[in-house]
Amino acid sequence: AASDGHYGYWSNPNGERHDELITRILADGTQRHFDLGDLSQDGDPSHYPDIKSKYDSMGVPYHVVIGNHDDSAAVKATFGIPADGFYTITDGNYAWIVMPANIMYSQMTISQLTYLEAQLELLEDKLVFILAHVPQKKLQPGLGVSDVDSLQFIRIVEEHASHIGAVVFGHIHTPTVKEVNGVHYVNAGTYGSVHVNTLDMYGYMLFSVSS
Repeated sequence: AASDGHYGYWSNPNGERHDELITRILADGTQRHFDLGDLSQDGDPSHYPDIKSKYDSMGVPYHVVIGNHDDSAAVKATFGIPADGFYTITDGNYAWIVMPANIMYSQMTISQLTYLEAQLELLEDKLVFILAHVPQKKLQPGLGVSDVDSLQFIRIVEEHASHIGAVVFGHIHTPTVKEVNGVHYVNAGTYGSVHVNTLDMYGYMLFSVSS
């Protein structure tokens, strides 16, 4: 999982960071990839076809999340995301629930939370990963970044913690791993912009899952 490529930013003007990311994750043997949003720095619709072309060249399944910098309509149209912005992928004993959570300082909407809870109940026999852009659990309080503590979101994931592999966010640019009340929260950091990244480093998170 990777996040915040910010295509068009001074550190990634033409998608060079996307190219480097793809080279690295393929070398790691990645079998399924998730980009957690802010694919573009300014939501320029012309950026997304190039990003899609780069990801299409990987030859492995990939999925994208809508970030707060992204043009929601353009991302949905380019990558075939459903109109409401959230969707679920299943593969054998595993499932991934993809949520946009793409508004700064904002908790997930009621419709998103309703979908999330229903999916977790439906997928009780699978190991589930939840992926979203803006963190719904404060992982680094005091940094002044726009994550939130969504009490309804936290309640839902804690009630289903026994079959959640991890809750993975982007947005705040600093990689983080923290377990709270049986839920593993992860922030994938950034591969395109180290702005407000307290570690001043680019990166991504590699998950290895075994039965």
